[in-house]
Amino acid sequence: MAPLTLPHASDLLADPQFAHGYFHLMDGRDSDLSRHWSEAETGAYARGRQFAAFVLDCEGRFLPLNSHGLPDTRAVTLLTLALRSGAVA
Repeated sequence: MAPLTLPHASDLLADPQFAHGYFHLMDGRDSDLSRHWSEAETGAYARGRQFAAFVLDCEGRFLPLNSHGLPDTRAVTLLTLALRSGAVA
């Protein structure tokens, strides 16, 4: 059986669907899945929402995903922890 490889945090933070899901949950909006999205887009959106829940649980506040066009260092750290713990799958 091949080892499970986790996506890189910086790649996820750069994904627009991931950010879409993250901001929707941070804004308190319901899930906005589209039946026209691919499986990859749906998964990225869901992971963004999972990460938002993880950030709220850990930080209790909004955390920017990017800073000056690059992934925010705190966001990368928290997302890496969330991926390793299984909070974001």
